[in-house]
Amino acid sequence: MSTYWPKEFFKIMQNHELQNGELRLPKKFVKKHWEGISNPVVLKLPNGDQHKISWVKRDGDIWLQKNWENIAKFLKFGYAVVFKYIEKIRRSYFKVKIFGLNTLEIDYSTIPMFIDESCEAQEIVDDDDDSDTSLDDEMSGTNSLDDDDSDEMSESDDVGTSQRRKNGKRKMNGSKRGNMIKKAKKCSTSGAVNVNPSFEVKLSKSYALPNGDTLYIESEFLDGHRELHNKDVELKMGIKSWFVTVKFYGKTIRFYKGWRKFKKGCKLKNGDIIFLELIDEEQFVFEVSFE
Repeated sequence: MSTYWPKEFFKIMQNHELQNGELRLPKKFVKKHWEGISNPVVLKLPNGDQHKISWVKRDGDIWLQKNWENIAKFLKFGYAVVFKYIEKIRRSYFKVKIFGLNTLEIDYSTIPMFIDESCEAQEIVDDDDDSDTSLDDEMSGTNSLDDDDSDEMSESDDVGTSQRRKNGKRKMNGSKRGNMIKKAKKCSTSGAVNVNPSFEVKLSKSYALPNGDTLYIESEFLDGHRELHNKDVELKMGIKSWFVTVKFYGKTIRFYKGWRKFKKGCKLKNGDIIFLELIDEEQFVFEVSFE
């Protein structure tokens, strides 16, 4: 008979774990699964709340310490907290669910969303000229689920760089063209386990692009997902969802109608890194997380 060890555990909160600013993890989980875990780890709540938590090893035990108090302050004695380990590129994530004394999952809307924005990055310079595909093709979109979101033009577009991005050239719409500084994370895929198609984007700006609330991405992701062209995709973060229209232009993905609402709702800004995982290919649903 085979033995299955799920990468999941729960803790019943005790007073000392809520007051002392540290949480000891189960010995069996540590023995089976802790090898290769990053430090810090990221704890992600269903409402999109994310915290980097540093851990220490003491007397053979693993203790969550730095920043654990940011989560503990929303817990009470007797609450059950479920930790599900999710392997990601370069960093270890735990999806966390909290159950109250009535055995029901709590209302996460009472917890203000917090996203830890710190990350390491390197600069990539994109030398633009007239040698490739233009991005100023048809701006008139198809029906969007955000009827009132006509993507009024703002001062600049967002430009995303995927983790596997190849240095490329792009024709800019407008009178000014020049070097555009982008930032992309150094990523290693060794040891990463991800059964769903996914990619990672770091937001940056370029005033040489057409005005508008739009995200442009160069990614190998689109090689096998051309069916998403001209579709309204769902960007799902925790219990919230936004619908954004997607179009493909050459080797570029463009998120436009609805992107402004998503960006505003998630309080995104330049420098933020977004993970998009296609969790439902039939309904075009992406699970979104931030770092």
